[in-house]
Amino acid sequence: MKAMQIPGQFNEEEAEFLLKLASRKGNLVEIGALFGRSTAVLVEGASVYGAHLTTIDPFYKTPNTNLRSSPEVWQANLINVGLEPPELLHMESHEASKVYDKEISLVFIDGGHNYETVKQDIEDWTPKVKETGIVVFHDMYLPHVIGVTKAVNEWWLEMFESRMWRIIGMVHYTIAFRKIK
Repeated sequence: MKAMQIPGQFNEEEAEFLLKLASRKGNLVEIGALFGRSTAVLVEGASVYGAHLTTIDPFYKTPNTNLRSSPEVWQANLINVGLEPPELLHMESHEASKVYDKEISLVFIDGGHNYETVKQDIEDWTPKVKETGIVVFHDMYLPHVIGVTKAVNEWWLEMFESRMWRIIGMVHYTIAFRKIK
């Protein structure tokens, strides 16, 4: 898989899981791109049925690390592995949600990892997911990233009663839900 040639923390099993989920028609959205590993997976998945991928990232420095990317680094990484970079909204996710007005087949949420940011991403993006669409979260249950786990668990507890979403799988720290009504 071309994606594994790009730096990132997304492992091969998670990449294969996301590739399978992203092989669908419609509009795909990626929140959080960093160096482009998950973007590469989504580009390959989107190409199966001609889906349209939009990537959203403000390219801030990753907290508690020296990791920093940029639109230019992200784009070069994709081109270097032979992939065409998708549409990029170089802005914060919350701002992008205000201008993105398409129905979504899949949204991959891997942007900010603190509780408030993940909760905001859930509020902004899950209503845009069409019936049978998928929401995927990265870094679920990662021991030192409690914001993702807390926000997703709260959302899932609320959604569980309404039976609007169903868990469709989890591989390592990547969990996916399908909207069923």
